[in-house]
Amino acid sequence: MIKRLLDSLNETQIRRLMALATVLLSVVMITVDAVSYDRYRKNLITTEQGQLLTIAQITAASLDRYLEQELKSIDLCFGGVPKEGDVFNPESLNSQIRRLLDSSKGLYRSCVVKPAAAAASWQEEQDKQTEQYEATIISKHLADTGWYEMVISRRVETTDGPVTLLLSMDLNYVYRKIVAPVHIGDGGYSVVKDSDLAIIMHHAKSQIGMDALYDREEQYPDLDLSSLKEWLELQRRQNEGIGILDSYVWDDPELSPVRRIVAYTTIDIQNEHWIINSTLPIEEVSGPLKLMLLTMAALTALFLLIITLITTAVTRALTLSVAQKKEIEYLKEINRGNELIASKNDEIRHYQRVQSLGMMSSHIAHEFNNYLTPVMVYGEMLLEDEEISEDNRTMLGEMMKSVDQAAKLSRELLDFSRMDAGGRNVPLNLTADTEEAAAVLRQLVPRKIHFSAELSDQPAWLMGREGMMQHILMNLGKNAFHAMEETDDKNLRVSYSVEGDSAVLSISDTGCGIPADKLKDIFEPFYTTKGSSQGTGLGLSVVRSLTENTGGRVEVKSVPGKGTTFTLRFPVKRDEAQLRAQRRASSANNIICVCQSRESISSWRKWLDSLGAHIEYTSKEAAVAVRMQENASVCDLLILEEELSSMSGIELAQIVRRSNPELPITILARQASAELKRCLDNRVIDQIRLP
Repeated sequence: MIKRLLDSLNETQIRRLMALATVLLSVVMITVDAVSYDRYRKNLITTEQGQLLTIAQITAASLDRYLEQELKSIDLCFGGVPKEGDVFNPESLNSQIRRLLDSSKGLYRSCVVKPAAAAASWQEEQDKQTEQYEATIISKHLADTGWYEMVISRRVETTDGPVTLLLSMDLNYVYRKIVAPVHIGDGGYSVVKDSDLAIIMHHAKSQIGMDALYDREEQYPDLDLSSLKEWLELQRRQNEGIGILDSYVWDDPELSPVRRIVAYTTIDIQNEHWIINSTLPIEEVSGPLKLMLLTMAALTALFLLIITLITTAVTRALTLSVAQKKEIEYLKEINRGNELIASKNDEIRHYQRVQSLGMMSSHIAHEFNNYLTPVMVYGEMLLEDEEISEDNRTMLGEMMKSVDQAAKLSRELLDFSRMDAGGRNVPLNLTADTEEAAAVLRQLVPRKIHFSAELSDQPAWLMGREGMMQHILMNLGKNAFHAMEETDDKNLRVSYSVEGDSAVLSISDTGCGIPADKLKDIFEPFYTTKGSSQGTGLGLSVVRSLTENTGGRVEVKSVPGKGTTFTLRFPVKRDEAQLRAQRRASSANNIICVCQSRESISSWRKWLDSLGAHIEYTSKEAAVAVRMQENASVCDLLILEEELSSMSGIELAQIVRRSNPELPITILARQASAELKRCLDNRVIDQIRLP
């Protein structure tokens, strides 16, 4: 539609359209800049408020510590509760008072000594504290100096009887020492108010003693103090807070209006409740804001310039019909190339499927030969005996077991010819399975090879394939036989032990060994060092596949000319009950359901909801197949609708089964067909769910 529209416009109309687009983009950019600037300004102010609150908290903590230390210093100066005979005489008391006043360097303006009874009339409510011989704040007042002083009482025992010391602490000295040194920008400062909101510490002397609101309203009736009133109301309700305050420069005769960022906190010192208020003119944060504004203006100008250039270039491009045709032809060529690539990818996938089928066929043929080997050996031994002894009867029984295995393998080969998959992990007693496999291997070892086996009898259980250990020992044993054909020292040793939660099987030979540069390839399918006439190259691949299928791993160490050792480690449980408990614990938690749509499987909704697990619904069956190949444990249960978009549910199940033979697969079908039942019998799927 856009192409037809552009084709219908002439050059002038196209230029006008591009100009309109430029204007719209410019408006959008300016709007974005304005919103961004406003957010930046708010964030900057919020940050400053947080910093001011931190400053107020630090100032309050310093003020609290300083006053507490001074009170303790007074107590230390005049001792604690006097013991019997431990009292001041008048001369020593006066000396101690002078020492305290001199050491305070102006903190205390005076110290009055009064008899305890006379002092009590100053503040009768402080009698109990006075009796405890502790420095106590009893009052504060506005002194003739114009600054606040705080009266501190301390009871002292003298030879003439108990007296009370009344020390006048200069709060302006405290302000200059503790509060004022905390600098807040160029125009910021902190003030201290009491619980009645009277200003007791301020850098401007004219503000000392004023009620923060009512006195100012009376003194400055023409000023708008509504913002200050709201701020003071907040201080009455809360112990901490932040805000923006419209105030005035109180130490300026002209009372210039100023907008401030403010924060406050509170402290309690004995019976005193003080508010520490920190403030900073909002103009002091205008520097970063101006820099931000200039930066955004420069970026906006650059953006508009770029848009103008792009618009000019696009306008010129749209007027060139030849360039349009070339572009269309180029896009067609790209489309044809993509179609060709897709076709080749389909051919590659088909080739990989055929290759996988060939590998499976060779695998089964190799295993089939392993099962037939004892049959042939025992058959030859029976042919050499004229009469069947009890030992021969035992060997005949072993032959019949191998014949049964061969028959089973032939059935698996028949399943393979129908493109089915089989093989299910079952609980195995690894110890018993290893003993049986070692006994079979002992009978197969040539007489010229010395065979020894050290097998633990500790029980060990895992989930594995039936006859797994016989497959493993047969493959490794045959390789060892071939490796020792040309050596003089011929020893084959099998050891098996259970160590904690691991079972370790080790097979060592004294053969020719494996060169170091070939060790990395020996587990690859069809790789062999014996030549095509002696092996298929699948033996070690089968060993690794069977071991890793149980969660185990294979290690190999080899020294050319001295021999090779294969070590297999299996994760096991000590009894079958532990193994089954572990299987129950690993029930389906993550489920993938592949369907055409959620509506198409509405008949199964109740059953799906009853599973009580997270279910991922998807209609992309090809993507699921790729995920399963890359990570076989991506889910605990796979649910497939029978009819999908690009393939059937059975076809997808066959693909998934090759990479994850143990994953439970359920098919949602309208009716149970013969094909579905055949797949269920051959364990291509595990369950069929009907509506």
